[in-house]
Amino acid sequence: MARIDMYGINDYSWCGDASMTTSQYSQQMKDFANYTVPLFFSEFGCNSVHPRPFTEIEAIYSTDMSSVFSGGLVYEYSEEASNYGLV
Repeated sequence: MARIDMYGINDYSWCGDASMTTSQYSQQMKDFANYTVPLFFSEFGCNSVHPRPFTEIEAIYSTDMSSVFSGGLVYEYSEEASNYGLV
């Protein structure tokens, strides 16, 4: 049976016009720089800014971050009590 080892982290620190330093992204880069398995954001997003501008997408898929992270999944698709829903 085939399998894949990956590590996912949840991070909701990038809100609106945040940056690598005002969010936790620069610290996450340092913390996981030498991780030996593929790493991705299993959940990311912020629900304090409406509509959600998703400015973190450019950072997540930048050359610098993609040296450590392998992308991510937006949290979350359906609207629930957490108010993170896209629809």
